[in-house]
Amino acid sequence: LPLAMVILMSAGAPDDAGGAIEDQPQAESCEASSPGHCGDDMLRILTYNIRRFKGKDGESSAAAIGEALASLRPSLVALNEVDIQSQPEALDVVSSRLGGFHVAFFGHVAGRYGNALLSKHPILAVRET
Repeated sequence: LPLAMVILMSAGAPDDAGGAIEDQPQAESCEASSPGHCGDDMLRILTYNIRRFKGKDGESSAAAIGEALASLRPSLVALNEVDIQSQPEALDVVSSRLGGFHVAFFGHVAGRYGNALLSKHPILAVRET
């Protein structure tokens, strides 16, 4: 069964030409979009197709993606098109930029390509179906 989720805010999608997040208009920061409502009690869920963490120049876009996501102050981030074979350090980079988020990777293609969840709260269990 596919993973279902409610999306409260999206960081924006890259263009069809494969542009990375740094090439896209940036979403407003939490404080700019919701003045006075950016406390830790708000559940902020983001999803983003990271296109294998590759920018138009072929270089890793992990740091830029991590910075952009961090500016939105998420509680939980779902990433699509995660390729841990070509970018093995990318999830650690994003996790670090988010302040040390916990990571769960779901490699549904040969165990190396799939989706990831990053959470500011500990991930107590993972079950793949």
